[in-house]
Amino acid sequence: MIEHLRDKGLGVGFACRVLGLSESAYYARKKRPKSARRLRDEQLMPLIEQVHAESGGTYGVRRITRALRRKGVHVARCTVERLMAEPGPGR
Repeated sequence: MIEHLRDKGLGVGFACRVLGLSESAYYARKKRPKSARRLRDEQLMPLIEQVHAESGGTYGVRRITRALRRKGVHVARCTVERLMAEPGPGR
């Protein structure tokens, strides 16, 4: 959100004040490495999108989970559900 406002020409300090955050917290968060969950999600998203596209857009969470497991990708159904619910490009 702050990145988006910064790209629009607003300063980080202003955006942080509006959102009720401190600038130091914003910069500390930017420096922090990605979590293991976020890294795993970034690996899974292309696979989920691929299986969904291969099905002609007809597969839902359960079928995508099963298809991934058949391909040797061990993933929980709730993880696929969460990732499919996230807004992203092309959705």
